Amino acid sequence: MEKNSMTSEFIQEEKKEATLVTNTSGKENSVVCPRSWLWLNILLIVLVFLLVGSSIGFYYAKVQQMAQTINQLQAQTVKAEQTRAIDNAIWSELQKTVSDQGNQLQQQRQSLQRLSLFEQQRQWRLDEIRYLINLANISLIFSRDAIASHKLLEQVHSSILALHDATLDVLDQAVQSDMKILAEMTAADASQIFLRISTLDQDIDGMPLLGSGFSEDNMSPEEIAPVPHTWRDRLKQTLRQLRYFVDVRKTSNTLFPLIAQEQGEYINQYLHMQLGQAQWAVLHHDNFVYQTSLNQANLWINRYFVILNPKTQDVLNALNALQKINASFSDVTLDKTINALSTLTNN
Repeated sequence: MEKNSMTSEFIQEEKKEATLVTNTSGKENSVVCPRSWLWLNILLIVLVFLLVGSSIGFYYAKVQQMAQTINQLQAQTVKAEQTRAIDNAIWSELQKTVSDQGNQLQQQRQSLQRLSLFEQQRQWRLDEIRYLINLANISLIFSRDAIASHKLLEQVHSSILALHDATLDVLDQAVQSDMKILAEMTAADASQIFLRISTLDQDIDGMPLLGSGFSEDNMSPEEIAPVPHTWRDRLKQTLRQLRYFVDVRKTSNTLFPLIAQEQGEYINQYLHMQLGQAQWAVLHHDNFVYQTSLNQANLWINRYFVILNPKTQDVLNALNALQKINASFSDVTLDKTINALSTLTNN
């Protein structure tokens, strides 16, 4: 701006000088002073250079600004690419994480389903164990059936082993302990009593019935005569037979029923049946049936058989010894198993 003002002032001074020259000569003069034109040309050249320089400067500034803008855009583009790459990596990682979490969730869901199924099976097994133990206890208390109780406890033991649960070890030990007691009771006591009744049953047929006929089998060998050959021998044999025509015997029985041979068979069969019922009662630990059967057998022996006979005495002594035994085994209980089950249920 200062250069332009100086140039305008210079031009105005040149015009004043030219005017002065014209006015001084008193006539118009078309000749311009060479010095003025020189300065004017210089001024024009300077103006051209200024215009060109300012244009070049303006263009260069625009080019620099555009280059800077391009660089900024390129930097932003690179940054955007990097951001996009990072976002893609993060997105891939997120997808992988989501996929992994989905797989883990599926595995956990399957594990929960298996666990739920296992818990249902375990609860079912526990209910079955509880039911079998209560049933074994009822069978032992009310029916006195040690064999059935032992079989039920065997099923309990198998169910515990199928669970593979360490928390049931105490219950399993109690079950095995009670199983051992029941096995010893049924194997030792019941089997011995059963064999004793079997031996007694074999001796029933050897007892003589009251009122049975007296035959030559009851005579001594010297009383049996040879086959008679003469009339004297026949007479002696007849007199000897008349000697046993009337049989007088002493008995301790209150009644003296006349029993035929066919009735004797029925009586023996009845006694066999009573002893068989006693054997059944021993196996099932039913003391009522056991005592009732032996009492009935004792009553019939005293009523229908010769009491003073040694065979009858042996049978009666064996019956009296068996009647002193309690077939119910009331001292045997499942207290260990019941207590262990109660502790497990409470916990």
